[in-house]
Amino acid sequence: SANKDALIKCNMDYTDILIEIPKDNKNGDYSSNIALKLSKSLKMNPRDIAEKIKVNIDNDSIMKIDIAGPGFLNFYMKNDYLLSNINKVILDGKNYGKSTIGNGKKVNIPSYICKVGDVIKVRDTKKDNKAIVNTLETNKLKAVPAWLEVDKEKLEAKVVRKPVREDVDLDVSESLIVELYSKN
Repeated sequence: SANKDALIKCNMDYTDILIEIPKDNKNGDYSSNIALKLSKSLKMNPRDIAEKIKVNIDNDSIMKIDIAGPGFLNFYMKNDYLLSNINKVILDGKNYGKSTIGNGKKVNIPSYICKVGDVIKVRDTKKDNKAIVNTLETNKLKAVPAWLEVDKEKLEAKVVRKPVREDVDLDVSESLIVELYSKN
């Protein structure tokens, strides 16, 4: 999520992000090669991209971020964050990590493509999550898109139809976006 937010601030695409636990803990608690993946399409040095992402990440759970080698991002988490998740694992037991997002499939992909009829919902165990609560509070007055059916009490939404251009109330020139992403 911190990676995604930082990429949005940098106007970078955040699809196909690889975040993994490094084999050697000297390389942090988590590592990502996102800068390397983006370097070709952005025509930028991966270390420059990594630096741009690093300075735009604002997450209290992260102690520090290092840039390693050609542009890997290594995340070092604060101990209290790591320890707080131990309780969650113990409390959730065999249900830890399970989700009903994506029609019963666990989905952890920001660019996941939903189909008509798909139901997206917040797990019961995540309904009190600070980030989710803050997002709901921030967006409570925003109109629900016409292509979604939302049950705010259950924290779930159903895709009732494909969105069309008229659903997007933004002054956007699609041709410029296509032109930007077709440059290789």
